[in-house]
Amino acid sequence: MDALSNDIFYDILRRVDGATLASASCACATFNAISKEERLWEDVCSSMWPSTKREDVKTLISSTGGFKKFYANCFPLIVSKDVPVIRWTEYPEECTEGEYNYGDEGDDELENVSPSDFVSIVDIKYKEKTICSKVIWGIPNANVYNGWFSECPFRIDLFACSYRDDDHEVAQNGCQELAISNSEEEHANDVMPSSIHQDLSTLRSQSLRMERGLQQKFVGEVTLSVSEGLPPITSLERERKDGKLWQELRDGIKLSWIIVNSKAKQAANLSSWCAIDGQRHWPTNKDFLLQFGSVVPAKEILPYRVVKCIIAMKFRVIDVEGSGTHMALNLTDVCMQLGDVEGVHVNGRSGLLVLKEALRCDRSKNYGLVVESCRLYSKAQSEIKKEKIRHENMLERLHILGGFTAFVLVFCYFL
Repeated sequence: MDALSNDIFYDILRRVDGATLASASCACATFNAISKEERLWEDVCSSMWPSTKREDVKTLISSTGGFKKFYANCFPLIVSKDVPVIRWTEYPEECTEGEYNYGDEGDDELENVSPSDFVSIVDIKYKEKTICSKVIWGIPNANVYNGWFSECPFRIDLFACSYRDDDHEVAQNGCQELAISNSEEEHANDVMPSSIHQDLSTLRSQSLRMERGLQQKFVGEVTLSVSEGLPPITSLERERKDGKLWQELRDGIKLSWIIVNSKAKQAANLSSWCAIDGQRHWPTNKDFLLQFGSVVPAKEILPYRVVKCIIAMKFRVIDVEGSGTHMALNLTDVCMQLGDVEGVHVNGRSGLLVLKEALRCDRSKNYGLVVESCRLYSKAQSEIKKEKIRHENMLERLHILGGFTAFVLVFCYFL
């Protein structure tokens, strides 16, 4: 090896994946020195996450510590080893989610986190071929509609908030102007002429129409067909029996949803890569629903101390013109939500704190641990549902018994 130049070693290492490159860095001093080259890790990240090829994303990653750190943070998946066994009766009735973290410490921590700090980097692959890559800057609508964001369910819609590169600046400026117009209108009711109020209302309407128009550009633009490797399906009746299309879709789709906190310089992949759950023909016979996600800690944020990051992906069966009787699939919806053990969606205020906490939790390359944590979470959900049903049944019996007792006492009193 001493007779070979470093250029040859560099050329070899730039062709391997991240795991092999990390292993090679431990082989010898020469490989260790070469593996520190950021360009190698940039190629690795670009191959795994095509969204990182964008210049704005490259700048973001460089500002948070470089591509090597980015890979080390985002390649392992989030694993929560502390899924508590909780009974439904242990839920603190006097403390709801909305006021659980409203103390002084919660307010101080919330002041240190802003929706604009978070960036979503999303890549979807089917059979190792990229079918969708999007980047979302900030949390959608968090600044524009701040009045209700804190109390409404936390949700990020990929297609509703991802704009084309040439429309990104226009849409961003429109949203900023809309936010300014809302703020100005709130404090100018008594001093502004009616004509200015009308101009602000017009600006708001134009911005909202622009946002809806940009959203419609994306919905349905991602299509899977036989040319992408889907099995030829000629009848939904046959698909209901053998489920071949469903199985191919569930096994072939891979999703990565990376959240970056630009202020804290932290990043993590909140997805599970492969689907951990799904449902055929939901809510109609032409829809397929896949679920990805992970269990993330929520200590000192929510009563149950853990939440599940739910990334839902929905496909719809369509007929393809000119393809005979073959059918294709349209990707119609991709969204991220946070749900607690009772199945209730986490609100925007708590969601920001959960995201911040998720970027600091444990991770593992063992996919089995991710599946196991989700299984334990589902088990805890089932136990809570059973406890809740038993509790409600007991209350119902007590009400019936109380009513019957009251009837007997009244009847005896009049006798």
